[in-house]
Amino acid sequence: MRMRFKPGHPPLMNARGLTFFLLHAASVSAYAQTAEVATSVRDTIQSYVDRGAIAGAVALAAHDGKITVLEAVGWQDLAARTPMRPTTIFQLRSMTKTLTAIAVMRLVDGGQIELDDPVAEYIAEFAGSPITIRELLSHTSGIPAEIPSSMRGRVAPPRSLADYAAIVAQLDRDEAGRFLYSDQNYYLLGRVIEVASGEPYEAFVQRSVFDPLGMKDSFVLPRADAWDRVASTYELSEGALRKSSFYDVSTMQWLHGSYPRPSWSMFSTASDVFALYQMLLNGGVYQGERVLSPESVRLMTRPHASHIGSLLGSVGYGFGLNVTESPDGALWPQTVGSYGHGGLLGTVAWADPQLQLIRVYLVSLAPRSEREAFLREDRAVVMTLLRQAAPIH
Repeated sequence: MRMRFKPGHPPLMNARGLTFFLLHAASVSAYAQTAEVATSVRDTIQSYVDRGAIAGAVALAAHDGKITVLEAVGWQDLAARTPMRPTTIFQLRSMTKTLTAIAVMRLVDGGQIELDDPVAEYIAEFAGSPITIRELLSHTSGIPAEIPSSMRGRVAPPRSLADYAAIVAQLDRDEAGRFLYSDQNYYLLGRVIEVASGEPYEAFVQRSVFDPLGMKDSFVLPRADAWDRVASTYELSEGALRKSSFYDVSTMQWLHGSYPRPSWSMFSTASDVFALYQMLLNGGVYQGERVLSPESVRLMTRPHASHIGSLLGSVGYGFGLNVTESPDGALWPQTVGSYGHGGLLGTVAWADPQLQLIRVYLVSLAPRSEREAFLREDRAVVMTLLRQAAPIH
């Protein structure tokens, strides 16, 4: 029997047709939402560029494993008028700690080290010290953040991570078990990686992290073929931008031929940072390649030190990651259990397991008192806009 339709009424759909219609409608809606978010992000960053607060930036959002927003705005270099591109490389500074922690957990998964091993098993200068690998990863070793200026004058400049570790071994240790954020912890982990793996730090992270994740634009020592793609670093001084005399890559030629800094010398792009965090969200797997065990990811992304106090909100510290313990006081929307890390020059990446959302914001603005209030606003606004790349339930 033929079905007749009343005027003004849509034809009835079978199950297949209804499913197609709903999926198509959802796809169109998601596309429209993503396009709107991308436009808002682009316009917001452009407003910061226009008012002279930053030279440029790159912002990325990914939902359910797919990059949905990738915006490059402004200038990679102002004087040369080199435009910012999605492939521009940034200094990640302290975001390097996440990379180093992943490399350590690769060795844990391989049975080459254990978290409760004394550091002395790998660095002879720590003989008799109770400090463990776990304490280095969680910044609870008690090792101070700075090498005193008085000591700097008494020791030869380090030429390797082994030399640097020997210097750190001479520092007085603070109260064990208390959280104290210190670059020295991750310098030591870099040396542990070298001893346990039998490879230089830079070679191990290349083989065990960058290569399996396809991070072709990431490195921890300068690469001649990529140096001209690194964003220039500016400082905001008396309301104007000028190239930093300390942090800009043009003043960092000393890194060529030097040793890597496992606390801060990673360079990368937004897309490569996405790959790193997507691997963590996937429980240690990326594009079919297992990089970490699920247990190692769980250990990295749960707080080992709680309520550490941070501009990021109420967070604890895992292994190389800040972990949200409460959304209260956060500068941008966060759910409990989300995690990420920031860098000295304003960069930040954040992953949200509940929303399956990754947000990356890369900028290169040197620390000065004038920039702090702006960066709080800047990162908060952009990261809040990127939150909209995932459906709000």
